[in-house]
Order: sequence, then C-alpha cells, then structure tokens
Amino acid sequence: MKCPPILATEQERLQALSEYGLSHDRPLPSLDPVVRIAVRMFGMPVALVNMIGSDHVFFAASAGLGPAQVDMGRDVSFCAHTIAQDGVMVVSDALQDERFHDNHLVTGASALRFYAGVPLLSPEGHPLGALCVIDHRPHHDFSDEDRARLRELARMAADRLELRRVEISTEQAKRSFEDFARHSPTAVVWFDEQGGIVAWNDAAASLYGYGVADGAGRSVLTLVVEPDRPMVQDLIARAVAAGSVDGMTIPRGMTGLRSDGSEFQLG
Repeated sequence: MKCPPILATEQERLQALSEYGLSHDRPLPSLDPVVRIAVRMFGMPVALVNMIGSDHVFFAASAGLGPAQVDMGRDVSFCAHTIAQDGVMVVSDALQDERFHDNHLVTGASALRFYAGVPLLSPEGHPLGALCVIDHRPHHDFSDEDRARLRELARMAADRLELRRVEISTEQAKRSFEDFARHSPTAVVWFDEQGGIVAWNDAAASLYGYGVADGAGRSVLTLVVEPDRPMVQDLIARAVAAGSVDGMTIPRGMTGLRSDGSEFQLG
C-alpha cells in the first residue's frame, strides 16, 4: 500500500479547510442531494463527499453507508490520493492497483474494488476533499462521459461548500462586529456588498427609531431619504470595487430617514 502524498501547500490547504466549519460531527446537509444524485447517476452503491484533514478523513455527506461506518485515517483513504492530482482519479480494480491492493478497505469486509473521485477545490484552488463513487465490484467501463458528469457534480458540491464558507465567515464577522460595536455610543451599521444590513448597534437602532432586531435584512438605502439613495448606491459600488465595504462612512450633507418618516442631517 502506498500512503498518499502530503501536498507542498498543506498548511494553506488546511487553513482553507478550517474556514468551512466542517468536522466528523458537523456534516453539511446541503451536500446530501449531491451524493444521492451520484448514486443514481452512476448506479453505484456508495457516494461520498470526503474532507481531508491533517491525518484523517471525515464525511461531509454520504449515501449508501450504514450508521456504524465511521471516518478513517488519511493514510488508507483513496480520496487523499485524489486531492494530490488534477481531474478524475479512477481505480478500475483496487486489487490490481499497487497503491491499494493490500489496503484493508480493499481486503477487509468492505471489499472496495472500484473508485472514482474528483477533487473539491476552494476558490483559491486548494483541494479540500473529494466527491467519489464506490462499488464492491470492479468496473472497466467508466467512460469519459462519466468523468465529465462526475466533474459536474463536483462543481455543484463545491458551490454548496462555498455557500457554507460564506455563512461561517458572516457569522464570525457578525460576532466580531457585536463585540466591537454593541456598547459603542457611536451609531454603527454593518451591511453587505448588496447594501443589506447584517447588524447594527443600539445607538444606530435608536437613532433611526427601530429596535435592534429590526436591522438585519433591511436595505441600508431605507436609512436615507430617496434623493440621497443613488449616492449611497454609488458609494457602495465603489467600495466593493475597491475590495471592501468595511469602514465606509456616509458623507456629510446626506439626510437620514427615521422609522416614523422624520428626517435629520447625517454627519
């Protein structure tokens, strides 16, 4: 058995993986449809999304595995080999492959014989894990079309992973915001690149005549009078083009709009 190689960018890869908030006891339910589709599409008994940790592999989603089956060490994982190469890795018959012929996943009760997997990449190109299909009998007919379809499913899985990363990042940023601004006497409003309010502090809510819970989901444009809204939209667009809306300040001269319709000067 050949152990999978450790990538030259391993530390960066592991850092990227940590941003998704996944672990053996925190799978990602949005990936379940992907593995179910894979089972039906390829007629295989098992499909997995495996995330590759430093020394172990854990399932982010699985179809066809019993509840007693748990995560495994990285050294025996087929997916740990998959992330070390580009494209789809196909093992037509594991008993005939020098990397896996004496692997206990092949020789043991599970008797894994066929494997096809494709890496799942972060936006920066770091391989986080792999989407794979598995069978207990060999297959020598996994075609180029099958490879293309598995890559398509991998893109679907990667998109859902990215949504998870954005959610985790937003949660962490919101916690940081709350720690910084919750008790500040200065009105602070935090919003995303579309101008949707993520959170605001007590001072901001009071200034605009709302409760603190009324901020999330509201457009920041509703906080200024209608003639000033195009200017705010332009400011947001320029901040996004520059790379961040963090720290954006509304210029003096704009007119704020309270919940009761009353107006006041900003700045």
